[in-house]
Amino acid sequence: MIDTKIDKLKKIWSKIPEIDCKKECGALCKVNHAFAFDIDNLVLEDQLGNNFVKMPDIHDVLENGIEHKFHKNSSCCNCPYFSNGLCSIYEIRPTICRLYGTMGECPYGCKPKKGSKYMTKEELLEVIADLRKIDPDDQSIIFFEEDISSYFA
Repeated sequence: MIDTKIDKLKKIWSKIPEIDCKKECGALCKVNHAFAFDIDNLVLEDQLGNNFVKMPDIHDVLENGIEHKFHKNSSCCNCPYFSNGLCSIYEIRPTICRLYGTMGECPYGCKPKKGSKYMTKEELLEVIADLRKIDPDDQSIIFFEEDISSYFA
């Protein structure tokens, strides 16, 4: 069952444009930005084993910020996988990290790789709908969908 969910998530990831990352957006991996959906945590746990650190969900981060236990236990409020200014799990990074820079201009100059384009609202909502099919009980996905809808408003 878990393997099926992980395979479905990886298929969703393939719909997200690849970004020509300039490796300068590490500030976003700090407080109020480091979060993951439940299915992302399943992937991380599966791939990292004993090195797995559960990331909080978006609701906890946005509602509780620095007070979240994850942030209290992490160094300087950084994502536990942010090391030496880079993502140490880039190939299996959470969905939200994959989406950064795919919806419009990145302040750090990152753009979709050649042959890709920015995601439209419809494409992004399709990704969210696919996430909800995998894990309909994850309230973070619903919360994120509402947040994204306001982004495009």
